[in-house]
Amino acid sequence: LKPLKEYGVEYDGKGTEIIIPENIREKVKKNIASKIPSYKKKKLIGLIPSAQWPGKRWPAKQFDALSGIIAEKMDANVLIIGGKKDFFCEDIAKKYKNVYSFAGQLGMLESAAALAECNAIVSNDTGMMHVAEAVGKDVIGIMGPTSYEFGCYPYRKGSRVVELDMWCRPCSKNGQGPCIRWGRRPCLNDITPELVYSHLSEYLK
Repeated sequence: LKPLKEYGVEYDGKGTEIIIPENIREKVKKNIASKIPSYKKKKLIGLIPSAQWPGKRWPAKQFDALSGIIAEKMDANVLIIGGKKDFFCEDIAKKYKNVYSFAGQLGMLESAAALAECNAIVSNDTGMMHVAEAVGKDVIGIMGPTSYEFGCYPYRKGSRVVELDMWCRPCSKNGQGPCIRWGRRPCLNDITPELVYSHLSEYLK
C-alpha cells in the first residue's frame, strides 16, 4: 500500500470487505430457511471442506468426523459450502442430523451471503476462508503446508488457526510441492477432528 500514499490512499485497518446486494442476501436467507427450518433458532456452523489446491485440504473424512461430533455434542446446524465437483459434501450431509450441503448450489456472492449467516466457520486454507472474513466473520482456519510468513493466515483478531508445529512446515505457498514425509502430509492428516472441535467449542463460548 505504500505506493498509494502519495495519492492520498491509506489503509483504514478494517480488513477486506465484500459488498453483497440486499436482494442476494434475502434470496440466500430464504434458500437456507427452506432447507434448514430451525436455522434462526440454533447456531449455524459453516464448513468449507474443499480447496483449489489438493495439498491444502484437510481430508474429507476428517470433516466428516467433525460433522459427526458437532451433530452429537452441539445443538447447532451445519452448513457446508463447496463447488459442483465436491461430491463428498453431500455424502457428509446425508450421514448426520442437522448437517446440510449447499455445495454446487451457490455462486460466489451467494456463498458469501450464506457464510454471513454463520456463527462460526471452519475452513481449509482457501479463498473462501478469506471471503468469510470479508463478510465480517471469524474463521477457524486449518493450516498444513502454508504459513503465516507466506501471508496465508486469517487476519481478524477473533479468527483462530489450527496447525501443528513441525520442522518441515512451511513447505510451499500452495501445497503443490511433494511432501517429503513419504507423501503422508502429516501437517494436515495428523490434525484430529477432536482438536478442531475443541477450537470451535471454545470460540462459541
